[in-house]
Amino acid sequence: MSRIRVAALAVMLGMMVSAKAEAQRYRFDFGVNGGYSWFSKMLDEDETGISNFDVKYKSGWLTGAQATWWVIPWLGVRANGTYAERDIKFDFDDFDNDIIDGDIIDGDGILDDFGDVNLWSGTGDLMFRFKKPREEWRGMEFLPYLALGAGVKWQNPGGDAFTIIDPVENKEWTGLPFTTGLTADSTNTFFLSESNSFLGLVGLGGDVRFHPNWAVRLEVGDRIWKPKIQRVIPIEGTDNTFLALNSDDNVSKTVHELYGQAGLHVLFGLQRPPEVAVVAPPPEPAPAPAPAPAPREEALTICVIDPTVDNGIRLQQATYLVDQGDTVVTIAGQRRPFSESVGNPVVARNADWYVRGQPLTMMVGNDRVEFVSYGSARTISPTDLTFLGTISGLPIYAAREDVMDVAPELAELNRTRRGTDLSVFLNENRTLRTELDDVRVFYVPLDPTGCVFQAVQKQEAVRKNK
Repeated sequence: MSRIRVAALAVMLGMMVSAKAEAQRYRFDFGVNGGYSWFSKMLDEDETGISNFDVKYKSGWLTGAQATWWVIPWLGVRANGTYAERDIKFDFDDFDNDIIDGDIIDGDGILDDFGDVNLWSGTGDLMFRFKKPREEWRGMEFLPYLALGAGVKWQNPGGDAFTIIDPVENKEWTGLPFTTGLTADSTNTFFLSESNSFLGLVGLGGDVRFHPNWAVRLEVGDRIWKPKIQRVIPIEGTDNTFLALNSDDNVSKTVHELYGQAGLHVLFGLQRPPEVAVVAPPPEPAPAPAPAPAPREEALTICVIDPTVDNGIRLQQATYLVDQGDTVVTIAGQRRPFSESVGNPVVARNADWYVRGQPLTMMVGNDRVEFVSYGSARTISPTDLTFLGTISGLPIYAAREDVMDVAPELAELNRTRRGTDLSVFLNENRTLRTELDDVRVFYVPLDPTGCVFQAVQKQEAVRKNK
């Protein structure tokens, strides 16, 4: 079997199963996290009636879990939940104390026992990545993002021993009272209800992917919500029942919960390269004796490297003559050797830089860009590649998904200015140069036929001294 036939069979297998250069983008992630949060004040001196007397939740640790579905590489939808247990904290002049068992009395006032509030939050977040993940796993990468979300904040004071009554609507609910004065009256007694509130979220973070299946997520942000706090008065003759002065009056301020957290995430839905088993065809049986056997022929479609056509690759229809062991094409109605349809394109296998194991170089302005061989040669379907142009006559390609935004412009340039070196296009077009800066892996053909490519990895540009 001739070398041309082997190459043709490899191309046909490549078209049936696209070998996409070991794609490793993931679609889902799930993780648990821990962190720390600080709260702005819920009440200040306007509500407490005491100068420099503020009420807020105490800062402390939090824990949570997240699950994210990446709809497209730069946009995701996240389910985000957290839990924390917090005491109420009173800031009174220079006196700063947490709620403890029993009352604290000093010259300025009385602080009643009030604490152990369970705080739950749940939001649905939109995740906007500033950087798309690489198409292939090539080591650690950092993927920053912006998170915008909305959901619910639940506050549940520990124990349900206290009740507030709404005489207008004849309703009652549970929670815990606290006072900010020496006596419990209508000006300084408040009730923190067991309730839920609308919650908004703004966050900045990034995923540090250190393994194909694992990443560490770091995030800082602000959860914005308004607790339900009402003014009440004790009902005489009871120890645990209070009367709401105005059931619709929530005196709490909007709370900013500033947080920082870190979590470990496992990644799911990795796109892995297909494993293709190539089985050698069985030996051809000897033809049966016949007075005049008809010539045996097989139709082939062969991949040919041709920088003079759109996308730099064409599929050549050919005929394999089984008995002669030759491959021919039909030109102007006559059968000619297949080699006459190939031409003489520049390929890497005969290039001096490839034979010597040196990098392929290109000058862009005063910068020398170097490309070094990466991995082993592989057969890639033409539908997965986009032709960028030539470097010193050598065609160079990139994965179609990596250059989708600039593919039409490149095609037009190569069509109207056929044979112009890629470095000329990059020197003339800064936008095109910026787009291609994000691409790290390119492909050059090893042979004129067969669609066998060598991956080359772009190194940092070296500025040439003038």
